[in-house]
Amino acid sequence: MNKILLIHQKEIQHYRVNIYNYLSKYLKKRGFELSVISEGIQKGNTYKPEFTNIFTKLKFSLLIQKIINVKPKAVILFVNLNNLYLFPIIFCIKLLKIKVVYWGHGIDLQDKQSLLKLLLYRLEHYLSDGIILYAEHLKNNIIHSLHYKCFIANNTLNFTEISIEPFEKDLVLSKYGITTKKIIILTGRIQKRKRIEDLIQAFKKLNDCTIGLICVGPCDDELYGMINNELENVFFLGPIYGSEAIRILMSSDVYCIPGSIGLSIVDAQFCGLPIVTENVDHGPEIMYFKEGVNGYMVPKGDINALANRLSQLLYNDDLRKRFSVAAKEGIEINGHIDRLCEGFYNCLNFVLLK
Repeated sequence: MNKILLIHQKEIQHYRVNIYNYLSKYLKKRGFELSVISEGIQKGNTYKPEFTNIFTKLKFSLLIQKIINVKPKAVILFVNLNNLYLFPIIFCIKLLKIKVVYWGHGIDLQDKQSLLKLLLYRLEHYLSDGIILYAEHLKNNIIHSLHYKCFIANNTLNFTEISIEPFEKDLVLSKYGITTKKIIILTGRIQKRKRIEDLIQAFKKLNDCTIGLICVGPCDDELYGMINNELENVFFLGPIYGSEAIRILMSSDVYCIPGSIGLSIVDAQFCGLPIVTENVDHGPEIMYFKEGVNGYMVPKGDINALANRLSQLLYNDDLRKRFSVAAKEGIEINGHIDRLCEGFYNCLNFVLLK
């Protein structure tokens, strides 16, 4: 059994626990034993870790000791540049003749103009024996001469163990005091870069008391205060995870994040929700979006266009159902957790056979 160590910076997010559970089982069937080292697991996690879990303070001396104890054949680095231990760890791993694998976006998608960061990423890519990327189009962030060691692990979520019993949508929503006939929903961390103000302005333009707007996820206090006092039929439910979050999504009609779509698109499409967004810099998960097939993209800051597309999907049941089917079918194929695992497996095979 080939031991593999994945260094996950900071705490493991609740949804990644379930991903690592599946990845660990997938790799074990193929001759790899996965251990994950981190500073802990996010509070509120509902998943029981089924992978080898190593908790420690993530600093150079402790990490090196853990690596020496585990004796892995390869170390996968899920670590940002701002962690000062990154390059010392890479050089030490290389000296120990252990393979190094980079996992990420290829660059800092929130700071693409930084020449220093770009050079550091180039160095990390050069030193790595393998590169795992969130999506195919991110290969554009890697110099062409290194494409031979790039592997794609579509960033997604693990839905294989989710079983939702039949339920009545009205009962799910009424628990939160929501009685509107149609629902626009947004989930995830509610931040300014999500352009929530645009969604609120578009919602105002709909001017229909039978439509509600649900926001699920942690929210900055200032943003919460500004939006929550704005309109009736806007519901902030706070952080909700697991099957309850899925039921709320399945009880909704349209998913809308005007800015910076990330993993939440996977949840939304799994639940059959059409997507409405703006033409901005999105996360790699925008690969799941198909214009005019499972959603609409409008020009950045065009509130009228955003409201019109929301209205079109809310009032045209046949169109919304067609988009819903396309969303489900697309995520079942391209967003299945096996697509992520295949990328890891192919990369590990490559680096260990070098």
